[in-house]
Amino acid sequence: MKKMVVIIVVLLVIFLGMLIYKKQTISNIRITAQEVEKIENYISKIYLWREITKDSLPTFEEINQAPDIWVWECVKNNLEQYELTKEEIEAKAKEIFGENFSKEFPKEGNESFIYNEERQKYIASNIELDNEEDSFLINKIQKEKNTYTVEITEYIEDYSNITETAKTETNEKAETEAQENKSQETENKACIKNLQEEIISTIENPDSETEAIDIVKNKLDKFTKKTITLEETNEDNLIVKSVKN
Repeated sequence: MKKMVVIIVVLLVIFLGMLIYKKQTISNIRITAQEVEKIENYISKIYLWREITKDSLPTFEEINQAPDIWVWECVKNNLEQYELTKEEIEAKAKEIFGENFSKEFPKEGNESFIYNEERQKYIASNIELDNEEDSFLINKIQKEKNTYTVEITEYIEDYSNITETAKTETNEKAETEAQENKSQETENKACIKNLQEEIISTIENPDSETEAIDIVKNKLDKFTKKTITLEETNEDNLIVKSVKN
């Protein structure tokens, strides 16, 4: 009889443990709308322009391995003023990337901030962008304690006002699809491209806020994806820890 009681108690403890673990797991994956908005806003701050940084969001294992041009362009992209000291630039970088960020801003300045001897400050350089908008779409968010793992899809919204639409059928035996699409007509439409500059679809209404997103969602396999690890600091801010393909 005592053995039965002991077995029942052990089973009850195991069952309660499983319930607690299940509740913790559910809690970990429950993401609020406020969290999604916060994550999207932060990624928007660090998601830049390929024509300037070569990669809108480069991959790295930890922030101090990220390319310099991307790092300092991120700082410039989040400024409230455009004349700063070296210390102010580095402080802004720590605000965006966290206290573990240790890259030192060069005293001579760089492409992002040009040193002005007369003012003894660094002046943010101008940016000349093309008509292609580098964009991302959040696919998944997983949360564990104060860490978010976010999968994004990357795409390009091309508003250069010229879109090529194939008139001939694609020959499956051709070496490349590009060769089969030589006979084409141009239309005054925006289009969605992947990072390989392949046209995935045209946008019928360039003023629509959702059409581009719907196109990407329906053709996810045509686009590249990246996984971003974000960490929530004690100040309730987000910082990027790593970006992987």
